[in-house]
Amino acid sequence: MEAVNCDICHSRQFDVVRQDRWVSPNLSQWYPVLTCVCQDCGHVYNNPSLTADEIREFYRGQKRESFQVSRGESKGLNAADAALLTSHAGKGDGKRALEVGCYTGYMSHRLKEEGWDVEGLEPNPDSAQVARELFGFHVHECMLEDYETDQRYDLLFMGGVLEHVRSPTEFLLRVNQLLNIGGYLYVRVPNLDDLEYDTAADLFILEHLHNFSSVALRMLFEKTGFETLTTTAHEKFPRSFISIGRKIQHQDSTAPFHLKNQKDQVKASILEYNRRIESERGKINQKLKPLLRDPKPRVVIYGAGSHTEILLRNTLLSDLNLVALVDSNPKKWGDTAFGFKVQNPEDYDKGQADAVVISSRAFQEEIYQRIQHWEDESVQIIRLYDLESSRFAHE
Repeated sequence: MEAVNCDICHSRQFDVVRQDRWVSPNLSQWYPVLTCVCQDCGHVYNNPSLTADEIREFYRGQKRESFQVSRGESKGLNAADAALLTSHAGKGDGKRALEVGCYTGYMSHRLKEEGWDVEGLEPNPDSAQVARELFGFHVHECMLEDYETDQRYDLLFMGGVLEHVRSPTEFLLRVNQLLNIGGYLYVRVPNLDDLEYDTAADLFILEHLHNFSSVALRMLFEKTGFETLTTTAHEKFPRSFISIGRKIQHQDSTAPFHLKNQKDQVKASILEYNRRIESERGKINQKLKPLLRDPKPRVVIYGAGSHTEILLRNTLLSDLNLVALVDSNPKKWGDTAFGFKVQNPEDYDKGQADAVVISSRAFQEEIYQRIQHWEDESVQIIRLYDLESSRFAHE
């Protein structure tokens, strides 16, 4: 990791508003996660930041949750993306489009159905292969920074990508070079303008190198040759917002832009978010406390992802009598995470457990439906989130 300046205005002055750390699932390494607010423009970013080599290594080896393969269809996230995008860019009629970070290809598939000639970029080889097998379109197994082509596109789109790149400015300058004049840019990022999350997990994580407000993204568009056409909270996923831009000029280096400082507003919002996160973790502790009784029940964790790492570090979960870790993702089976070998929940001997804690908010109900039959064998199932009272319950 290394120190960086603000990517929007290059200021070296910042305030730290959150301090955390990321621990790898095998507990072999950790990184500091310092969330900073630029004093001169209010942009939010991690400092220090992952290096370019660390970023490549992180995503090439990343193992995504198996639920996400079908999530785009079942939750409507990518379907809503496709509908909004085509409402601005129109039908493809054979025009060329490129998806950066196409994962398993669902969004590209939807655009292909609208008549676009679509290609994808995906650095994770497993995800890229799934995209080819499921939808049969061409996927370049690389990151945008490494993509070499003479091809120019009429549309470039990405969801949940820009917050992960080392320099959004350099990234969008490269996007500019790949688009024709008048070409569309579609970006979905986490919504810094709306931090009313009801989860014990965290928006401000190691791989979110940048966190965008709509103001910051508008400044970034302007300095890299794009006009902003629309910015809106996502219809199906309000914790993200969407910006659609159009290339108005070729831009090999940054252009002047209108600097707007929103530091005070952003700082206040993040500090309130910090308070809310701690409140949610307190609610989870209340649900876990009964499992501390004597003798301590044998507890299985369902979920071998980052949410579990956060709970182990910030709640009573680590104080329980943990006996096993299960996960639905076959690619995790046999791996070691948090000191346990990840097991297939379908093969786990329920007689060895008294309770199972579902460590996921987004997929809590899907997981519950998968293991509800455990209750027939006297295994208590602990759901940590009250989704009925959540404004995000539909996700």
